[in-house]
Amino acid sequence: MSWLRKKILSNFTSSLLAIVALMAYLLIGPATSAAHAVDPSTITVLSSENISTEVSNNVLKVYLNTFRPNNVVSFKVIFHNTEALPVINDSVKMTVPINSGLQFALTTGAVLSQSVLTKTIREIDDENGNPLVQLFPAPADFPLISYTGDTSLIKNQEILSTPVVADGTYAIGSSGTNIKFFLKSPNNLIGFRKLTDAKASSTFSGTPVYGYLEQKDFSVSATSPGVWRLLDAKYQLVSRINEVKTKFGPYLPEGHGMTIAPSGNPIVIMAVTRTVDSSWLKRSYKLPILDCDIAEVKNGVAIKEFSFKKGILVATFCGIMSACFAFALQAGKSINVDSLKTGYINGAAATGIHVGDKGQIASQVSDQFATNLDFATLGLNATNKLDFAGT
Repeated sequence: MSWLRKKILSNFTSSLLAIVALMAYLLIGPATSAAHAVDPSTITVLSSENISTEVSNNVLKVYLNTFRPNNVVSFKVIFHNTEALPVINDSVKMTVPINSGLQFALTTGAVLSQSVLTKTIREIDDENGNPLVQLFPAPADFPLISYTGDTSLIKNQEILSTPVVADGTYAIGSSGTNIKFFLKSPNNLIGFRKLTDAKASSTFSGTPVYGYLEQKDFSVSATSPGVWRLLDAKYQLVSRINEVKTKFGPYLPEGHGMTIAPSGNPIVIMAVTRTVDSSWLKRSYKLPILDCDIAEVKNGVAIKEFSFKKGILVATFCGIMSACFAFALQAGKSINVDSLKTGYINGAAATGIHVGDKGQIASQVSDQFATNLDFATLGLNATNKLDFAGT
């Protein structure tokens, strides 16, 4: 009798477990086998562009840290799976072989609209449609662009900016609210500009059109020394200006000034530090003095730099001409007397012209001559017919 009771209890337990399993199947659906379960933190994503990743809500989220127009970006997703893994890649069902992955490429558009920044551009799901990997066109902290007031003057203009975020800096080229280019760097970026003063000399990779500085030296925060990165018209990196060999020694260029010389070579500013003899002071100054050097650079070497001798000559000439103005005013007093005798003042007043110190007439003539000479010098320099005092 005891045996029969145990048999009935065993059958009842088995039936109850079967009913529970059936109800679970109907309510939840088929369970994913342990072999098909994927830990998002073990997935590796490689790309031809710079990317960043994070795991959120059991999903690996991939963010593009760069956008360039009409650019082909390649991706490889490695699952590190120990058994065949069924997945859904962009609505297409496929099986990933053991310890393998997926490869695909995406082509960017001419511009990136702000309306799609938070939308996925590719998603890889498991066999049940649950997301494993999501790809986004920009990082989650991308600074949105907005304008207020009358924007008609800048509606079609290209705006270049370097906004700072919590974990880095962006270099952004935009037109209105459409993004033409962006790059996120963990370092400090400044001075994003278009090189319009002259056409830059072509490099092996292309012709520089844009430039921004990535700060490397943080000991001199006022000038932000670093590396200038030069981009072509499609925002592809074509050249760098690293440490420049000057007559003061090797220095990194700083980020507040950069242009192109008529020769096509870049002109940069270096923050030069030097020591001075202050032993004659009551309290000597032992810290280095911060100075600057403006140089035209070719192949990492300054080929033209600021010339102290020429600068002194120009400054001396300007000082002499300024002194001549005062001498002319003093010498022109006799002209005032002659003007009064001839009724010059009354005649001028009758025609509605106010005449003050007549000594100004002679002094202004000499001053105008000096001014014309200065502008002629600048004009010749602009046409490469005369060297300028800064080189």
